[in-house]
Amino acid sequence: MTPTRRGPNVPLRQVARMRALWPSMKHRLGPPHHRTVVWEGYLQPTPESPRYFIRVTYGPYTLPKVFVLSPKLRTDAPHVYPKDRSLCLYWPEEWRWSDGESIADTIMGWAALWLYYYEVWTATGEWMGPESPHATGTPKSPAVAA
Repeated sequence: MTPTRRGPNVPLRQVARMRALWPSMKHRLGPPHHRTVVWEGYLQPTPESPRYFIRVTYGPYTLPKVFVLSPKLRTDAPHVYPKDRSLCLYWPEEWRWSDGESIADTIMGWAALWLYYYEVWTATGEWMGPESPHATGTPKSPAVAA
């Protein structure tokens, strides 16, 4: 999947919207050339859940990615990309990221849902969230509708 071309103000719009909806998520600019936005903060899917410290990254010509920094996820957690351990939040054949999307309005809620389903999975051994079909050897993805 190839993200669409971004104008220079797209990261600024993302920062403003994230600040409005998720004020606890702090941002900084990262490489390359300070054009990547990195947010870090806590996400707690339910009042009974642990607080997860997460990182969200979004840069030029890349898709948003979410990483759980602590507590560490189990190594056998489903719906995690094996290469970088980012969360697999949607199936690209069902939903395609574009510049007009808001990380605060989509990705953050999906990350909270992913964490909820992860907690259920650790307790029951069964992933209760929605899933999409996968080829052998590819990560499973909760197909969350936009």
